[in-house]
Amino acid sequence: KDCTALKTVSLGRGIKTIGSSAFENCTAISEINMPEALESISSKAFYNSMISGTKFTLPATLKSVGNDAFYNCYADVTINCEIGANMFAGAYFSKATIAEGITSIGVRAFASSYINNLVLPSSLRRIEKEAFYYCKNASFNKLPALEYIGDSAFANSSLSEVNITQEGAYIGSGAFAGCTALKSVILPKGITRIYSSTFSGCSSLTSIDIPEGVTHVESEAFSECSSLTEIRFPESVIEIGYAVCLNCTALDAVYCRSLFPPGLGEQA
Repeated sequence: KDCTALKTVSLGRGIKTIGSSAFENCTAISEINMPEALESISSKAFYNSMISGTKFTLPATLKSVGNDAFYNCYADVTINCEIGANMFAGAYFSKATIAEGITSIGVRAFASSYINNLVLPSSLRRIEKEAFYYCKNASFNKLPALEYIGDSAFANSSLSEVNITQEGAYIGSGAFAGCTALKSVILPKGITRIYSSTFSGCSSLTSIDIPEGVTHVESEAFSECSSLTEIRFPESVIEIGYAVCLNCTALDAVYCRSLFPPGLGEQA
């Protein structure tokens, strides 16, 4: 701790735990080798340490990361381990690359983190609720073939494009709510419901084409989308919920292909 001249950290292969505040305020670290058997990194272990551009890899054996372990660490990290709940919540990285082979990301795993560039693997299939909640600075690569996107998974993040290719993928309530940079959305075939507030507050979104097969669009699904000018409902839709387009002040075209008028909630 507080070793401001420390530049290189090389840990023995048998080390399984890095203790609390072990390298806190070691601001000159430019090279670090994590042990292959590492299982846990305790709170504030690398708090306010490392110089920008330092690269390191977290091994597949890692199971837990404590609070603020990587606070204010603008390093480039490759993550080879399974990513559990809250694992990197509040972390600071210049770049985080999640390794191929990782299939899921846990609840609030990166919530409120500061990551300039986040690379998701093509193997990723499941993102739990609030996993990237309030990741305001992150630049995301193309979303992989996701099968499950939990409630508020990307809410209030800097995501700019959504192209979900997996047929029948689950997209939870508020999954993309508050994504003010989101401009393009392509939804997959096989979904039957757009849950409440899914795209609420996506103020840069200009149009949306809801795919055939969707029967229900729930309350406030597109509310506060202030740039939305056009929305297209499919023939299959039978219910449009409360305030679906509330305060969509630029909306001037609504198309519904349904042969019979769908049920409309108040202020739909």
